[in-house]
Amino acid sequence: MKVAIIGAGAAGCFAAANLSEMSPETEITVFEAGHRALAKLSITGGGHCNLTNTFEEDIPLPKIYPRGSRLMSRLLHVFDSEDTCGWFESHSVKIEVHEEGRVFPKSMDAGEVVRSLLSEMSRGGVRLRCGCRVLAITPRRGGIEVTWTCGTNEHNANANRYENNRIIRNSSDIQECNECSKSNVSQECNECSKSNVTQERNARKRGEYKQVETDIFDKVLVTTGGNTGYDFLSQTNICMKKPCPSLFSFRLDDDIRSLSGTSVASVSVRLSGTAFKAFGPLLITDWGMSGPAILRLSSYAAEYLSETGYKATMLIGWLGPDVTERDALERISSMIAENPKRILSNLVPDGISGALWNYLVRRSGGDPWRKASEVGTKTCRRLASLLVGDSYSIVGRNRFRDEFVTCGGVDLCSVSSSTLEAKTFPGLYFAGEVLDIDAITGGYNLQAAWTTGYVAAKAITSS
Repeated sequence: MKVAIIGAGAAGCFAAANLSEMSPETEITVFEAGHRALAKLSITGGGHCNLTNTFEEDIPLPKIYPRGSRLMSRLLHVFDSEDTCGWFESHSVKIEVHEEGRVFPKSMDAGEVVRSLLSEMSRGGVRLRCGCRVLAITPRRGGIEVTWTCGTNEHNANANRYENNRIIRNSSDIQECNECSKSNVSQECNECSKSNVTQERNARKRGEYKQVETDIFDKVLVTTGGNTGYDFLSQTNICMKKPCPSLFSFRLDDDIRSLSGTSVASVSVRLSGTAFKAFGPLLITDWGMSGPAILRLSSYAAEYLSETGYKATMLIGWLGPDVTERDALERISSMIAENPKRILSNLVPDGISGALWNYLVRRSGGDPWRKASEVGTKTCRRLASLLVGDSYSIVGRNRFRDEFVTCGGVDLCSVSSSTLEAKTFPGLYFAGEVLDIDAITGGYNLQAAWTTGYVAAKAITSS
């Protein structure tokens, strides 16, 4: 059996590694449009790689997976976080559990996870073709035809070398410059400012470098990322949902940014006029707000915010979830009654910093330097109202190099809930972020990659 896997990310490489273990006789080819496999995995979690989560936190699955929770509930019975931990430990990656059930490699090195996957792929004879972009998938009588453009960056799964915990590409990316015969690594030679790699890339940009290839495969597994194009699926009639970013921080045009670096351990955040809300730590940044609470809210409201152009009103409860305005007023009144001679600036509620408290007092119209006994009822009420429903205008999302997580992609109604095979295209499977599955932070997105990759691999070997 010949199997093509499109996308050498976490789901694709995990599927390839497991497929080679389950069916050693299967001929597996992995196509990757980028110049190396597992590029995103190598930098996830700040290079530490939050592999999975123990799922021991009391969070309902729909709150973990805003899209795809029903499917994940079923698939996690096949391959869950314990299975993930067991697989990596059996493949030379020691793990440890951190706060909030987050699971990391004991070395805190994402490179160790990458090496483990590539090593297993190499051991199983997986053919890894980087620099190859798939153009089309077409049903044929003898199987499924895959068409792609390819450069010279073809190598086996063991062709990636690691030096000093840094990925160095060999094969065509490491070669001698024709002009001066000095070795270079994907960069111009200092002597002559030319390299084979640079020449090839420039030619590809100009449209001069094209090498189209085709082959017939028995099965095809698509595991491309959520922010990649889906043109190659145009002949499959698969129902797609427009991808949009998830897990992003908010840009604000407000002077609260002057408190950049200030964090609050527990807040409630919600979008005005909607049912979207989240809880958790919050971080004030020089561009706006971030932290788990904001990232969770962005995940829940990803599609809504995309439709509004990332413009919305956010309400913050600085004292945490389930605190009412009445509760806040009682807390303020109690602090004043117990400390009438102290200035308001020094009566800081538990859970927030003095700088943030002074900002909120001024924002409510109060004077932080006034004695507590001189603070009027109206000021107390305004301050209480602000503590449970402080309003800020979101003016956009913060953009890093790329969005690490997107929602959208293949509509889950288009695939089998047990095998992830396309209902209208026999032999075509999907796994990973290309599916309309995404999660909050904490290792849950990678768990979805491992789970769907494993399920698809198992289904392919069983068909």
